Amino acid sequence: MLDPEVNVLIGSGESAEVYRMAGGSVVKLFRDGFSSDLMKREYDAADLAAQMGLRVARPLGWQTLQGRTGIIFEDLPSRDMHSMLRLRPLTLIRGIQRLADYQARMHRVEAGLPLHFQRTLLEHRIETADVPDAWRKAALARLAALPDGDRLCHGDLHPGNAIETDEGLAVIDWLNACTGHPAADAARTELLLRYSGHGPLVRRAAIFRIPRNTAAWLYTRFYTRASGVSAADIAAWRLPVAVAWLQPRSSANVPLLHAAIERWL
Repeated sequence: MLDPEVNVLIGSGESAEVYRMAGGSVVKLFRDGFSSDLMKREYDAADLAAQMGLRVARPLGWQTLQGRTGIIFEDLPSRDMHSMLRLRPLTLIRGIQRLADYQARMHRVEAGLPLHFQRTLLEHRIETADVPDAWRKAALARLAALPDGDRLCHGDLHPGNAIETDEGLAVIDWLNACTGHPAADAARTELLLRYSGHGPLVRRAAIFRIPRNTAAWLYTRFYTRASGVSAADIAAWRLPVAVAWLQPRSSANVPLLHAAIERWL
């Protein structure tokens, strides 16, 4: 049992649990053994985004409870965008447009240290990916030919990490944030929309994948229009970003993503 003021569990994931606290804040308590370097990356990225005027749950400090470290965040009364789109599918077009517009604004923010560099993260993940060696070599070669960037990138932006607030769309979970190239971050979002979190029906029948494919197509159109980044720029990053995603226990629909990678080689 945690402190009585911190025992209302409102979210749980692989890396942490989120509890509501008294006084209008929440605490994200990381699981035992989680890297302090990664915790600091999330804090620094969310803090930078807030300072630059992006709507986020602002980090307010650190908390230690029963030996576990956590970040205290502003509590934003909200509902996650993924639930909104599922319950009201007719809002899909507008929701995807707002997500793309937010990401385009985020990519106007210049970042740098202390955030990690996108290229370093991608290289490490490609090296540890559960893929054939030929794919690994091709992904690293493609990555080496692509440009560096100095923009704030979320690294895991999808509707589940976007929440609806009274003041508009806000983005949470900056654990994978980095300094990098906007087109790589956009490629990651496109791939997540198209290939992530497929249930049994979606895996078995192509007709059930139409909403996902439509969302990915719409996102790319809206993002390129808002950012000035071209569809060709995004496409150039698909191979290294996709291979980097294929870690053990990946959330991707692996057979479909494998088939896509074969086309991009």
